[in-house]
Amino acid sequence: MSGLNFWENAKSAKMAGMHPAFDRLQFGPLLRTVRYLSPSQILARLDYRLREWYYRSPVYPFVEYTEDIPDAPTLNPPFLWRGKADKGRELLAHTFTFQNRPVAMGKTMQWRPPGVSALWVYTLHYFSWLKDLRALPGDDGLYEARRLVESWIADAGDFDRTLWHPYPLSLRLVNWLTHADWLMSGADVGFKTAFMASLVKAAPN
Repeated sequence: MSGLNFWENAKSAKMAGMHPAFDRLQFGPLLRTVRYLSPSQILARLDYRLREWYYRSPVYPFVEYTEDIPDAPTLNPPFLWRGKADKGRELLAHTFTFQNRPVAMGKTMQWRPPGVSALWVYTLHYFSWLKDLRALPGDDGLYEARRLVESWIADAGDFDRTLWHPYPLSLRLVNWLTHADWLMSGADVGFKTAFMASLVKAAPN
């Protein structure tokens, strides 16, 4: 049930004098779920909701501590799974394929493309496809990878409930760190600074 339908039904139920039963109907599944969570899991969910409210509030990022931006990551996960050059060539042509669904982006990257599933969008934001660009010979894959990272920082670099969901965010961080040496090798200072600042900004989330 969507949030809109929930509140519309709540309003209708209250007007009809049925809100106690409605409350039991709606919150029963929630209570049955919570009863199986450990205190640490409940606190973690509350913590995330509070941080989500903060990141979406007008005071962010004005009320925020200052972090020193390192020159390079202190940890680089091992590069274990090699990419496929044929998929890399598709990416150079601005076509992304997930769940057997190709989407031609064009030169202007769409980080929230219409007409695809939430899982498709999540997979796009994993950045696991960096390995396919890395599999290409020469520097074309590297330049395209940098362009897409810069595009993401410009368009999706601020908190978004979907794009910054803990699961895609954590995978994006792992993939960025895995390919950080490759992405930053020979890059200009502007790219390196923006890349590292984005990592530092996302890590506490």
